[in-house]
Amino acid sequence: LLYKAATGEIFLSPWGRLTRDNLVVEGENPVIKLRNREFLQNVHATKAHGTDTTFAIDPATSKPSVTPTRKLNYAADELFLDFDEKGEVEKISGEKNATLDESTDSALTNVTANHVEMNFQVVEKESILSRVAAIGNGVVTSRPVAAPGRKLSESHVLRSDNLEMKMRTGGKEIETVATHAPGTLEFLPNLPEQRRRVLTGNN
Repeated sequence: LLYKAATGEIFLSPWGRLTRDNLVVEGENPVIKLRNREFLQNVHATKAHGTDTTFAIDPATSKPSVTPTRKLNYAADELFLDFDEKGEVEKISGEKNATLDESTDSALTNVTANHVEMNFQVVEKESILSRVAAIGNGVVTSRPVAAPGRKLSESHVLRSDNLEMKMRTGGKEIETVATHAPGTLEFLPNLPEQRRRVLTGNN
């Protein structure tokens, strides 16, 4: 570990891990930049992967529950993280072989592309996923999670060179997915009465 106080930079080699609350990032030769030598400003690592876990707050104890309500797993040949002035993550970008897996109690979502960018909104010191962009051979796959009393819906696979996914308030569910280039949407059955369907379009 090398710390340059004059520039507020931390160099880890040949491997390193950064942990901040529920955010964990690790990879080869990470470089951590501090803002005013106090808060995280950005992180760059190669052959990197990370996780970001969200836990619900128990109203009775005001403490996080044991079971996560959302978990993000991401990886790329190059990973970039940008933080706001208080050190909360604002953006995570993956370059080359970028992947994102999001698991909630209702769906499992996987995003792959040459470039994947995640934007977050900071709410009460918590970074909430608000937007995901996938550029270059983008694929978004969403599979429903079985639950008592809930009929299993179809799985969806959307392919395009330019995809944009926006999340509902709270960052746990997808609100919209749009392509900004020709795309293909495939419906995959999970029940015998469902049928496979394919929809194509310029947008």
